[in-house]
Amino acid sequence: MKYDDKKTYTNNDNTDETPESSNTPSVLEVLGPDWKEYFHKPETINRIVQEALKEKYLRIPYRYASSQRKKVGPLDYKMTHDFVDISSVTQLGENRQRVIALFRDIRSGLIEKWSVDVTSTAILWEQIRDALYCPDEDCAGRVIMVFEDSSDLPDSDPVIEVENNALRYLRDDTIRIEDKIYYFHATIEKSGGEKSNIQFSCPGSPQNLGANRRKKNPPLSVFKETTWKWYRAAIDSIVNTSYVSKLIANSCFHDGNIPFIVSSRWTEKGLFMWLFNLYDRPEVFWLIKDKKDEIARRYPGCKIKVKMKEGLTYYIEIQFNKESVVGFIELSATEKVIRALKICEQEFELIRHIEEIFKDYIPVTD
Repeated sequence: MKYDDKKTYTNNDNTDETPESSNTPSVLEVLGPDWKEYFHKPETINRIVQEALKEKYLRIPYRYASSQRKKVGPLDYKMTHDFVDISSVTQLGENRQRVIALFRDIRSGLIEKWSVDVTSTAILWEQIRDALYCPDEDCAGRVIMVFEDSSDLPDSDPVIEVENNALRYLRDDTIRIEDKIYYFHATIEKSGGEKSNIQFSCPGSPQNLGANRRKKNPPLSVFKETTWKWYRAAIDSIVNTSYVSKLIANSCFHDGNIPFIVSSRWTEKGLFMWLFNLYDRPEVFWLIKDKKDEIARRYPGCKIKVKMKEGLTYYIEIQFNKESVVGFIELSATEKVIRALKICEQEFELIRHIEEIFKDYIPVTD
């Protein structure tokens, strides 16, 4: 694979004319340079949190009544919390701020903290991180609010599209397993004359919402590793990183004769290449037992670990460096793509090397 093997984006209209822009202004245009003040208003924060509470109610697919399941619908929702006060406002840069507000649970009378993290851009990695590992750990709910939804942004720039897709995958993964986090997109809705109303919409929730809910968030280090996993998936969705091998796979679904799987894993301890298999097969034992040294010679100075135990995953792990994944996360969008493409090529080099090794393999016959 070459680094310039990207999808080509063209204008199907075959015209040099700029597409007609929408007459609907952006949220930033409506609110102006002092947009942050709008999110200091109690009525704004109350609207946002009430929408989150409604979403929380609708996330429960079924309730029991008289021993029969009754499906919950939008009309079943009743307001459960009253706004009390805004506790604090924290400025997190030119394009972002976090508001902590207090709400009273009507039934229990208890006061709850709610966090509303607002950015005038598309979703930020820092917003997702802080929603999971918020300094205010006792927040009952954490809202991520954006002005630009990444799924609505143009696909003319593959670099930006990769970045947006990776963050969207990470966002959906986070919402799927954490029931205290809510994602909203601020939009403009015109209603009569020239008056513009700001609406807070919740994009379609990920499938299987709540199926794998955690009782406790994993360490921040695991979250950072997950960031690389979804970025790697985003590269595959936008950039041509395919490599067809009859022996080696880079997915779990493969019809090859020897379905080894090659993947990269980037953690705080460094960048790793994994060659693994889930099955007891002769070629697995042959590669791990007889050819480990040949693989090691290809990667001098790299730490190589082998795991071989019946009934479990068999793998060869090659540690390429000790560079933390944090360094990758902090790169610009363009730098991320360049680095990710180089790692893709390292994956394919490992696949090609294993293919060469298997030229000497003699299948076991009964």
